[in-house]
Amino acid sequence: MRDVFARSATSLQYDYADVLRILRALRAGKLKNASVPKNWNRKLLLALARIVANQRLSYGDLEDAEVIFNAVKGIHGVKALGKTDFYIYAEVLTGLGRAGAAQRVFRDSPQGRKDPVQTALLTANARALVDDPNWDSWADSINTVFARDGLSPIKINPNSGKTPFDSIESTIEPRTVEGPLVTVFVPTYNRGSLIGTALKSLVQQTWKNLEIIVIDDGSDEEHLETLKEICAEYPEVKVIYQGTNKGAYEARNTALKVARGEFITVHDDDDWSHPEKIQVQVGHLMSTPDALGNIIYHARATEELAFTRINNNPVFNQPYFGSLMYRASVFTDFGDFDPINRSADAEFRDRVVAATGKPIPSVLNVPLAFIRAHSNSLTAGEISRGYIDPARTFYQSSYGYAFEDKDPDVPWGDVEFAHPLNMIDPNRKKDHGKFDVIFATDFAFPGGTSQLTLNEVEAAANQGMRVGMLLLASPLNAGKPAVTKRTTRVALHENVEVLTLDDRVTTPLLVVRHPSVLQFADSLSTNVHAEHLHIVVNHPPILNGGKGATYDLDDVKKNAVKLFGVEPHFHAESGVTFALASGVARKSELEETLWPGFTHEVDEEFLHVPDFSTRPVLGRHSRNSALKWPSKLEELGKAYASNEKFDVRIMGGISDLPKGAQNLLLEGAEVLDFDEIPVSEFLRDVDFWAYFHSEKLTESFGMSIVEAMAHGCLVVLPPYMEKNFGDGAVYGSPEEIESIVDRFWGEPELYREQVEKGRRKVEEMYSIDSFTERLRHYAQSDE
Repeated sequence: MRDVFARSATSLQYDYADVLRILRALRAGKLKNASVPKNWNRKLLLALARIVANQRLSYGDLEDAEVIFNAVKGIHGVKALGKTDFYIYAEVLTGLGRAGAAQRVFRDSPQGRKDPVQTALLTANARALVDDPNWDSWADSINTVFARDGLSPIKINPNSGKTPFDSIESTIEPRTVEGPLVTVFVPTYNRGSLIGTALKSLVQQTWKNLEIIVIDDGSDEEHLETLKEICAEYPEVKVIYQGTNKGAYEARNTALKVARGEFITVHDDDDWSHPEKIQVQVGHLMSTPDALGNIIYHARATEELAFTRINNNPVFNQPYFGSLMYRASVFTDFGDFDPINRSADAEFRDRVVAATGKPIPSVLNVPLAFIRAHSNSLTAGEISRGYIDPARTFYQSSYGYAFEDKDPDVPWGDVEFAHPLNMIDPNRKKDHGKFDVIFATDFAFPGGTSQLTLNEVEAAANQGMRVGMLLLASPLNAGKPAVTKRTTRVALHENVEVLTLDDRVTTPLLVVRHPSVLQFADSLSTNVHAEHLHIVVNHPPILNGGKGATYDLDDVKKNAVKLFGVEPHFHAESGVTFALASGVARKSELEETLWPGFTHEVDEEFLHVPDFSTRPVLGRHSRNSALKWPSKLEELGKAYASNEKFDVRIMGGISDLPKGAQNLLLEGAEVLDFDEIPVSEFLRDVDFWAYFHSEKLTESFGMSIVEAMAHGCLVVLPPYMEKNFGDGAVYGSPEEIESIVDRFWGEPELYREQVEKGRRKVEEMYSIDSFTERLRHYAQSDE
């Protein structure tokens, strides 16, 4: 990945190592002419610096990131850096042991003036990250933030706790503010030694009427004894013992059954809260009767009180879902927490928002809680700099789609949606056993890649196999939804589980579709063990004109071996892909056997039956992409515009076309939105299905083509696609489409013969039976 950005920034002249050598020479004054780096693309250089800083594959990466940031700043000035650059640049300097410099760089930047909270927290870091911290000075930095909103100051008493984090103390008299009862849940598991700080910060709240409930989630005996000792110091704290480890959200649901408060909130067992936190949250809800809940901001800090971050947002002060406070009636109306092992705070918040249309606001843009940063944190390892565990993003998409499609008669707490396997059991590191087959791809692909993979998942699951869907990421899908809606529906199959690279599973057969998902996998690791690995090449490594390079087979192979420990077999998805890929890759790398997709058997009621007494209908269906259409207006008109020979029916795909092309189609054709009706319903009324596209595109396979053939449409394609479909289609150009329709519609028997050839081709190569046979063969053989 670093080489890709380096080459892109330097017009393909230098790789990452070369860029660093040149910039170090510039720093050392050994490069007299700075015109070379001056002409590089500074935005891509800054992107490279952010990548290196976020990845931190070695300690040297921080220094290298600084070299790049300094070079851009030195050549182009400080204004060349963007908002995110200043945050990460300061983070780099802090990581290099120069917290004071980090504070000054950010303070003097345009962003420093816009975000005084970050400036204050960086100032605190500069006072904490020294050999002999001055804790009064540290507290002064933090208290400037609190003072902005009229909040009481805090102090550090070095003798009162095991660590500076545990030594934070309030300076305001506790339990003086009257009001309704507030219940606070404190779930805990094997954290008996840390819970004292959380409980102290709760009993020191200014809010008087509190019900504090600690729920022990089956802690080990040693931790349980410590927990009992600490809780005994706080007589007002109630303790519930679950006996077995059921997960933090099951613990909350247990407490919901006994909670008496008008308002309910949660507090992590190892964190600290400002003494006015609950007062602020309750005050907002009491003054805003329509609000159902709220959250506060928080900052993550080490036990030495150095502020840091663990997610892809470099800002220290962030909204905190773990602080959600609701009116008790919300749980009555919308159900309990999803009983999984993490991330259910966000799901419950989104459930309430989806049900009511009312937002859950954040109150006060200051950190009213400090979250202890340590390796045993619930989110450690799955939310980090620039990375979020795919299980969480899948989960978010899964419930999001389910809420969109919710049945009005189903209670909100009973909406069904798919969960990744490692989010279900409290023990996320357990061995999940053997899967008959695992399919891996980026399920965010909007078109054929996801659809073909999901077809395979469903077919294998319907055969009674235990099937895994392994979530990988392709750089081609940056910024897109985590997965498609259909992915989350297929994942609900009783024989299907959603997996990540962290899951301990084995399989005789791992099938990876789209090589780009392994292009940048060199730094990944996995607990997935596969005996056989087959990678489906769905398009050539380089497109027409030498453009569009999205993977290198050598890199993919090397990364696959490193990640899974087994030599991969590469299969072209189609004859077209095999011919094209063989020209730009070693022929020995590609298996001669193809791995085409398939379509489901068509129900008889949706088979097309032509009526030769009427005008024929020519149609097509595709996702939105300008490349999926002829780029010349004349060709587009000849193929798909209204004419005297046939009617035109189109489903999807036109929204990305230029306005003139859209108008041409809309004038005479019936145009439906993508997936506006089921594909089978659409194809049932199409006599001729024609697909012509931009000369910039080479279509590898085309799931929609197979669907049209299977439904009994006569398919017309560009000549090069004969490598895929042989006599199953008719081949020609847009200019020939009228004569093709004339010929076949005028001879019904000829039409029927051609349709039958298409359906036979589907049965031979693109049917479930042919796929199942292939699957069983490769699960047992290295051939």
